[in-house]
Amino acid sequence: MKAKKNEDAKRQNPLSRRAGRQVQEVMIGNERAVIVPLETWRRTLEELEELHDLRACQEDEANADAPTVEHEELCCQLGLCPLRYLRNRAGLTQEQLSRKTGLSQSYIAKLETGERKASSRSLQRLARALGVKAEKLIYW
Repeated sequence: MKAKKNEDAKRQNPLSRRAGRQVQEVMIGNERAVIVPLETWRRTLEELEELHDLRACQEDEANADAPTVEHEELCCQLGLCPLRYLRNRAGLTQEQLSRKTGLSQSYIAKLETGERKASSRSLQRLARALGVKAEKLIYW
């Protein structure tokens, strides 16, 4: 009986120490398997999902400034100004964007309709407020 307990102690998985519970190794056919308490399994799945979400966010942030096919296609197909598209995507009204950039709301409206062309300084302010590169604000 002591030999079996010693053998079980040697087989204790690092997960079991972390979970504070015993993890059992078993053989199913020719494969080794592990039996863990259900709550430990659920916590592990939640942590894996959080890790997956974190990695997805990091990838999104890394690609945030890369032009996307979706962005280009939507602007061209729908005749949307890139500024209007990006402002809407950011969930901002013209007035809110105006406050963030120091540009007037009427100026932003004219940029969106194509009545005015933005100066490089204005493009930089808009890009900073929207979290994109200035090139994304220019029509193709």
